[in-house]
This record gives sequence, structure tokens and C-alpha cells, in this order.
Amino acid sequence: MDPNTTVKEITVKLFTAVNLAATPEEVFASIHKELSVLMNTQNLYLGLLSEDKERITTYYIHDINILSEVSLLEKSLNSYLIQQNTSLCLTQKEILELESNNIIKPNSSPAKVWIGTLLKIGNEVIGILALPGFETESSITNDQLPVLEEISSYISFAIHRLQSVQALRVSEQHLRESNISKDKFFSIIAHDLRGPFNAIIGFSDLLYNDYDQMEEAEKMTMIRNIHDASIGTFKLLENLLEWSRIQTGRTIPNPENIDLSTIANTSLGVLKPLAEKKNIKLFSGIHFGTIAFCDETMITTAIRNLISNSIKFTSPGGNVRIWGTTKENHVEITVADNGVGIPKANLEKLFRLDESVKTRGTAGEQGTGLGLILCREFIELNGGSIWAESEPGMGSQFKFTLPKQIP
Repeated sequence: MDPNTTVKEITVKLFTAVNLAATPEEVFASIHKELSVLMNTQNLYLGLLSEDKERITTYYIHDINILSEVSLLEKSLNSYLIQQNTSLCLTQKEILELESNNIIKPNSSPAKVWIGTLLKIGNEVIGILALPGFETESSITNDQLPVLEEISSYISFAIHRLQSVQALRVSEQHLRESNISKDKFFSIIAHDLRGPFNAIIGFSDLLYNDYDQMEEAEKMTMIRNIHDASIGTFKLLENLLEWSRIQTGRTIPNPENIDLSTIANTSLGVLKPLAEKKNIKLFSGIHFGTIAFCDETMITTAIRNLISNSIKFTSPGGNVRIWGTTKENHVEITVADNGVGIPKANLEKLFRLDESVKTRGTAGEQGTGLGLILCREFIELNGGSIWAESEPGMGSQFKFTLPKQIP
């Protein structure tokens, strides 16, 4: 520590450095470097609060590297500092007293002294800057607290600037994704609707003009083609309507505790005739009492779509299974088949609107291209996530999670 260096000089250097920083790690590196001239910053750390104020990301030096870790605030010294809403200088005796009174959680090796100050934007706490001293109580003194307080506003504004830039980048990404979605939406309408309508118009035109000259078998073939094209078009319109409702925020989940075994059994019953046409067997391994907190209609649609998709890509004589596993804080559902499988290059594209993956089923079935997109939308609206695991020729497993029941 250089006694000839003033706090003002350090503050000026720090102000310049933190405002040039591009990441929280760079902000912390600047703080650590400039403050080391005035005090022992070996144990200095910077903590940034999450948006919900329940977690904190802590940046610190280990050896020569800047590391970070995310933890719950809970009953920590960081949490106590925020609750007190003021800077603190605590001795080991005071820390142990807080632990014995169950105000903070016990620490196996509390510091001899601990000082900390708040990082604020206006009245909002966005983080903390703290410095524990483990050697002696004199290793960190109360005189150093005003220095941390003086620089805290510069650090706060630097962090706020970074967060604003990050929020802008996220907003720009969402805008790009929105534009992609919009382009995809019009592409689906232009391409996927034109095809079936051309078939409907073409076949109906032939029937209208040449009905008397046609054989009965020809007429039935054309009527069947019109029927199939109409059903496919109707399904696409249904999916487009539901997707547009989600995009405009008109589809809002109404979650409650739902037994997923009931949804699975009902869905298998509805799809049984479709499976029987291909001699595919359906099995449910979801035990009664597998409860998730979700919107029943949305998750029923998602499960039915996944089972239908598995039937589509399973060869005659195959099987489709659904089962569930209850984890610590969520339920995981798997829909598996022993069908044709999916190439690795297509796995990541399955749930993306900007990456169309449309493949005919084992019996020539056509899809709308939106079924899996809707599954993802519905599951994410209910606080879960979805993914696929597959290899060509080895079948596929579609897995998704949902929050566990609320007591």
C-alpha cells in the first residue's frame, strides 16, 4: 500500500477503468487492482443481485483468476447487509452473535472482521462490495469502509450501464427472433396452404367438369384426396391460430395440480385408432398420482402432439411408450418410440420456428411443421423445458419437465 496515493487519485483511476469495462469480471478486476494500492484486497468480492433479489452472483480472486459463483442469499452476511440497508463493519464476535441468534447461517470459519457496502441505483440495491479479513481484526479497519462507500456509486453506475447494454442486446435478439417468426408465419401461409388448396381446387374442378365421364374408382380417389387435403389444411389452420394466440399473449396458462397419468391414458385412448392403423402398440408407464402444477388443456395438447408425432415416425409393428419420473422439484415426462430416429443435425432444429424440419412419416403422413413448436410454447408457458434425444434407426425420446405439485 502506497501512503502517498490519495483516495481521490484512486477514485479517478477507478472511475475511468470501470466505465471502460465490458463485463462484470472486468469491473471487478479494475476494483481489485486500484484498491490494492490502499488496502489488502486479497479477499475482496463483488456481489450482483439477480432480478428477483433471491440469488447473488459473487466475483472473487482465486490464485490469479477471477471466478464467479451463484448462490441463494438466504441467511448470509450479504443478505444481512442488504436488510440493514447501510454499510457495516462487523467483528468476529458480532458475526458469531448473529449466527447464534439465527440471523445468519453459521460459518465454519468466520472472518476476524468483515466490512461491506451496498451498490445502489437510486433506492434500488443491485449488489454489494465486501471485504473480509481473516488474519487479525486489524487487517481490515473501519477506516477502510468510507473508501468502499465513496467508490460504490461509480461501481453501481458501471454495473447499471452493463446491465442496460445487456438488456438492449436481449431486446434486439428478441426483436430478431420476432421478425424471423413473422417471416416464418407468412412463409407457412404462402407455401403450406397453397399446396393443399391447389389439390382441393384441382380435384374438385375435375369432378365438376368430368364427373359423368369418370369411373367410380376415379371419383372415389379424387374425393379421398380432397378429404385428406381438407383435413390437413384444417389442422394447419388450427395450429396457426393457436400459435398466433400465444405470440400475441392471448393464451394464458391456468395452472393447477394435475394427475399426468389421467392425461396420458386419455391421450392414448384418443390416438389408439391412429396407432391401430399402423399396428403400433401404445403403453403408459405414468403411475397414478404423478402430479404436476400445470394447465391441463395445454399439457394435454402437448402430450397428444408428442404421442401422435411418435406414431407418425414409427414403422408398422412398432411401439410408443410414455412414462414419468418425479424429481426433487419437477416431474419429467418421456414419450419414446422405436421408430426411424432423427439425425443429429436436425435435433436442435426441431423446436425452432426459423429452422423448418418437415419429414414424411413411415406411412407417408404429412405434418404441419408447427406441432413441436406448439409443444415447446405450451411447456415453457407452464414453467418447463423440452428436448429430444435420438439416433437414426434407434428411435426417439422426447422429454419435458413440469413443476411439481403445489401442496
